[in-house]
Amino acid sequence: MSNLQFNKREIFPNPSDTFFFKLEPLEAIKDECIFVLDANVLLLPYTTGVKSLNAIKDVYKSLSETDRMFLPAQAVREFLDNRAIKIADMNETLSKKMNQSFQYVGSHPLLGELDEYKALEEQENNVREAIKAYQGEIKKTLKVIKSWGWNDPVSDMYHEILGGRVLSDEALNIQDIEKDLKRRNELNIPPGYKDKTKDENQAGDLLIWHEILLLAAEKKKHLVFISGDEKPDWWHQSGKKPLYPRFELVDEYREKSEGQSFHIISLSSLLELYNAEEEVVKAVKSSEDSVKFKTKQSLNSNSELAERALLIVKKLRSALMENRMASDRVTEQRMLEMRNASEKERDEVWNKFNQIDRDPTLKLMHYYNSNFKIDAIMIRDEMESRLPNEILENRKNSSFHMYERPTNPLGLESVVDDLEYLAKCLP
Repeated sequence: MSNLQFNKREIFPNPSDTFFFKLEPLEAIKDECIFVLDANVLLLPYTTGVKSLNAIKDVYKSLSETDRMFLPAQAVREFLDNRAIKIADMNETLSKKMNQSFQYVGSHPLLGELDEYKALEEQENNVREAIKAYQGEIKKTLKVIKSWGWNDPVSDMYHEILGGRVLSDEALNIQDIEKDLKRRNELNIPPGYKDKTKDENQAGDLLIWHEILLLAAEKKKHLVFISGDEKPDWWHQSGKKPLYPRFELVDEYREKSEGQSFHIISLSSLLELYNAEEEVVKAVKSSEDSVKFKTKQSLNSNSELAERALLIVKKLRSALMENRMASDRVTEQRMLEMRNASEKERDEVWNKFNQIDRDPTLKLMHYYNSNFKIDAIMIRDEMESRLPNEILENRKNSSFHMYERPTNPLGLESVVDDLEYLAKCLP
């Protein structure tokens, strides 16, 4: 029965059981439930640090040893399909760092006899040697990445502790899945109907869901799905943010598992649930946020991406103007006090205003780091991926490293100019 007039019958076939079902809270079931990992969660450790990876390993190991951790076959296929992309992204980021150019003072023969210029040349030589050593270490790191093959640290961890945890999907009937996909797409029944416009892997979410339902029928236990997917075909949303798992999913799992509960949480929430260090939870949460942001940018059109970039440019230019005005006011006040100060007092006045003059810059850098840094880097990377090399080669290469640590207003100006240039070059 696929007529839209009767779609609620398809979604809730047993309304009496559904109406009186009580979902058990996560805290109450965490010591007995089973866990299933989504593909995006399997990929997330590629964006975390070693400490986070070890914490993830400890939790996965504990759950695997008690037969409570499972990987859908489809999730593993998607992991295998995207693992190389994660490593390639890491390799590309380091390669860009190694190939970035640096601007030096250069040769000025007229200044050659000045002691100050000689000292500057000496410092510049030291900088050249430091950069050479820096690039050499990047080259060594790239060599290690290339040597990994499929034995990178994340894959090695999975090989060690997740043996025998991959579900078999041989029992799934692909023709039945195709029919179910069509039915869900027509009636907007979760999960997967939000993927119906995809060019490929439209059935990915649904295949994972059917593996979860097989597990429900076999184990008849509460289940927690660990996923970073926040699309509305998995979640009821509030203000475009996830609120609760779709109740259609909760009810379908209840029916297959004979009354058990279904939850969805993120990897950072899983780590928090099992008392991982706060530092680790925050680091993994930061990685999740970065991945979500990057995913959102990749879904934007060129005009939408340029609009986001230019909005950041506008706000930062305004902040830079305020910084210049504040600095000018400090300079005026400095000059006034210097004129009125005695000879003995002038050094003290000068030093006092040196400190005062730093405050607007410190405030500006904090404003950038707290509000725009991550967004600016992510938007820059997405725009770079869409622009031809001939446009990218015309940029001031010195601006690339400034995104992470601009240090002063001139550095931030470089970031703003580069972001504006990329945005206006988008077709």
